[in-house]
Amino acid sequence: MRNLDYARSVDLPAILDAMGLQRDGMRCNGNEMFYFSPFREETSASLHLTYTDHQWFWYDFGEGKGGDAIEMYCLLHRCTFQEAVAALAGPVMPITPVAIQQHRRNKAEAHVKTLKQIAWARHTYNALPSSDHETAAYFAVRNLPYYPEIGCKVFNHFKEHRRYLAIPLPNPAKCRGLELREICTLDTELYGEKCRKAYGPKTPWLFKRGSKMLITESFLDALAGDVILGGQELTLVSINGAGNAHSVGPVLDYVKPEFVFMALDRDEPGRKAQAVIHGILEGRRIPHESLKFAAKDLFRELHGKGIRTAKHCQANLGANARHNLQQENSNESNSATPPAANYVR
Repeated sequence: MRNLDYARSVDLPAILDAMGLQRDGMRCNGNEMFYFSPFREETSASLHLTYTDHQWFWYDFGEGKGGDAIEMYCLLHRCTFQEAVAALAGPVMPITPVAIQQHRRNKAEAHVKTLKQIAWARHTYNALPSSDHETAAYFAVRNLPYYPEIGCKVFNHFKEHRRYLAIPLPNPAKCRGLELREICTLDTELYGEKCRKAYGPKTPWLFKRGSKMLITESFLDALAGDVILGGQELTLVSINGAGNAHSVGPVLDYVKPEFVFMALDRDEPGRKAQAVIHGILEGRRIPHESLKFAAKDLFRELHGKGIRTAKHCQANLGANARHNLQQENSNESNSATPPAANYVR
């Protein structure tokens, strides 16, 4: 029992430091810190450590797993619970050159695998023929604005007898991956079962425009938000899944937005993702607000009772969000009608 208590109370950050894992210095304090995960190659730290009740706990947002020092040791060393307790309760720091070398080999292998995935996704995307008419119809059916510059194409999956909308991630010029969304009816999109695939590393989608940014979980939510918020030339970002919330950091560093709206799904994974993004924004001191809406996500909010007008949807937003939109509307009162307005009934 004494060994078990000791093993759970070890200095987990010291063990990770000894392994050569990198901390995110901007998101570390005495009782809370972020590390770059040892389980995959990533550009933004997603391994979260917290010190509570005299022991360290961890949660990996990319893996969706967490626990204490014993569980971390079991995963890193692929050993049993009893072996982990014995090692952590021993008199010597349980980090061997073999473990460090294995970790470095794993990182190198993961990097090579990622480069191959990127090359395949880029080659596949470039080989697809242009299909502006079909892609425009996809967005029209969903009452969403169509922007040719985001570079969507139609992908025919002959083996599955399905057609997909292929979305280059993060954009056509720097394609690192593809998101495939099955082309289906609006009813199926909203309520039925549809197929989605991802080729290449998990990458956010980015449509860079204005100084204000909207962050959502999905591509359709981002475009729905463009309609709901009045087509104000927002920079649109989809993190492509709640588990990818940590990837927002590099996007923020690249775009440098003045203000950020967050509209993550209204479920438990969405709330966790929003907490992660909130911490990233706080660390960079970027003003931000979480939008309030009734449906599960912005795409369903747009289609909640038929197609809502932008004015109706904005009535559900927080006070600061409405103020920001009103200010931007006044600044752009002499500009041309935004493309999104054509899709609002």
